[in-house]
Amino acid sequence: MAHALQNLINGFLSVPRNFRNVQDQRGNHFGFTPFDSDQLRQAQILSDNYFRISRENASDDPVAKVMAQAQQDAEQYDPELVRYALMVWVVHDPEARKRNLKIPPLGQRAPHITVPKLVNAVAGAPTSTTTDPPLTNLDWWREDPQLNEHHEHWHIVFPAFPVNGVSKDREGENFAFMHRQMLARYDVERISVGLQPVKALSDFSERIPESYNPDSDLVYDDSNATNLHFTPRSTGKQLTDLAGNGPKVSTLLNYRQQLYDGIEGKGKVTFGQDDESANRYGNILETTLHNTGHVMLAYIMTPNGANSQNTPPGVMVDPRTACRDPVFWRWHRHIDEVYSRWQNKQTPYDFSDAPPVIIKSNDIILAWKDKLLGLDKNGNADGWFSYAQTAFGNANFDTDVSSNPVVTDELQTEMKTRNFVWTEDDNNTQVINYLYPREYFYFFRVQNTTNKNVDITIRVFLAPEELINSRVHWIELDKIRQTLKPNEKAVFSQNCDESVVIRKPAQKTPEQMDTTAITIEKRLETESLSEDQQSETYFCDCGWPFNLLLPRGNKQGLKCKLFVMITDGVKDTVKPKRSNAAPKKCGSLSFCGAQQWDELYPDARRMGYPFDKPFKNDSFEQTFAGLKNVAVRDVTLRWVDSFPEV
Repeated sequence: MAHALQNLINGFLSVPRNFRNVQDQRGNHFGFTPFDSDQLRQAQILSDNYFRISRENASDDPVAKVMAQAQQDAEQYDPELVRYALMVWVVHDPEARKRNLKIPPLGQRAPHITVPKLVNAVAGAPTSTTTDPPLTNLDWWREDPQLNEHHEHWHIVFPAFPVNGVSKDREGENFAFMHRQMLARYDVERISVGLQPVKALSDFSERIPESYNPDSDLVYDDSNATNLHFTPRSTGKQLTDLAGNGPKVSTLLNYRQQLYDGIEGKGKVTFGQDDESANRYGNILETTLHNTGHVMLAYIMTPNGANSQNTPPGVMVDPRTACRDPVFWRWHRHIDEVYSRWQNKQTPYDFSDAPPVIIKSNDIILAWKDKLLGLDKNGNADGWFSYAQTAFGNANFDTDVSSNPVVTDELQTEMKTRNFVWTEDDNNTQVINYLYPREYFYFFRVQNTTNKNVDITIRVFLAPEELINSRVHWIELDKIRQTLKPNEKAVFSQNCDESVVIRKPAQKTPEQMDTTAITIEKRLETESLSEDQQSETYFCDCGWPFNLLLPRGNKQGLKCKLFVMITDGVKDTVKPKRSNAAPKKCGSLSFCGAQQWDELYPDARRMGYPFDKPFKNDSFEQTFAGLKNVAVRDVTLRWVDSFPEV
């Protein structure tokens, strides 16, 4: 029965090649976009109705009844709008989740708007003939199917409206944090190929020099259909008022000024330095300036025909495709600037709440997984704890272990190829390139300086050496909860594929990348686990793609800093809303947080801590100097031709 229901959902959510024609037939010439407030409200109305139907028919085949209603809605409304509303329901509804129903992968639902370009797919080494390599050197990254699915899925999990009457805890703050993390990663890719960090699109009269031409595969096979899914964007265009009741450039200016006024305590809505303001500011920023900019950039080529038949928008209209366009990153760098303007009003941290621990630079140890397995193929049974105690702890706790053959001072990546499957075209395939990290383990040596147990959180970040004084460029790699015994000198291990930032379980093989990560079969494999263990390990689809866990770096080796801060686990802990049960955590604690929609985000500190407030004197070194709970070490990020598989 569950398989039949999943197949029903898969079929309904499949996007036909002629979806633009169907939109025209329904009178939605504008095209569906969740960035348009009117269409977003309609999607909310539909999804709320699906929740109602499911709730009222919980004992009488609720999923089938919801699907029947969705089929009716698709005859009346733009099917793309209905598909979006249904995906919001699938992700959040208790009855859907109870049946392990999932949104099928983007590559299966809509391969024709997912496949990346092939040209210059693995380009990227700086050349001696230019100081400004073409942006096509980064097509492979911006068009990565897993990256674009991550962006789409985040906007389904956090749809910018209350889901079933309840707003997700800290949704606005999460919006700012998640997109900042995407930007930080993109900028590392840029500097790795010799480009400067992305320039914010803050001047709304600028003639945008970067162009974007969607891949030729984004063209219909149907000769009677509109020629393109998305209109190419040529160089030199600028933001222009959209015709009729569409948004104006003045709308953007007014939204931005209202946010700036609110920071200064002026206007109808003001923002303080409190945690709630972090969320409200992000919410308002997303639903006003951010969303409107997406719509206007999507129609920058056809501002007078935005609501006319046969006038497809640009890729900025759709979370499934927006990341492909270089202007997405310029727009979001400006959105991040606006959010940073509020953050920069905050008082820098003094870190007086640090736990009584000591960690030093040589206590951050990296080891290749393949070399560890070469020592003992069963060593991972206890997460390499026994090995770590002998090699890095006990008598070796205070020693330099850099000469150990499994230890490394660099992180490596390689470009791989896989077949992209066109499921709707007799499973034809196309070879695409993608990034993949050499898998590794962290080992952290931490000393408790008291005679009491100490709960801690180990927070791990990475940044290029040249950007360490820019707090918005620190990439969160992991966040680990542990407990230290009295006076203990402990060694903790962490597998890179257990990172709290990634989608769970990690999609490593081409087959996993092209199928829903959390299948019914995967659930059956874990029946012996408790419900909490299952939810924490296998629930989350909204994390960062594992294949992009590390930025690529370059052949020469990009010099970076690996930063570790240990915070007080008691102060980090959030009390559950339900006194009789702990919240079921999502596998991607950073980008989603809690499995149950109405639960609290399971970290009391602000997202991105400690990089969410200004540095002292704009200096990374001055901010963290002398802190015994902080350690920083050098690490090289190197793109290699190949490495051992595990």
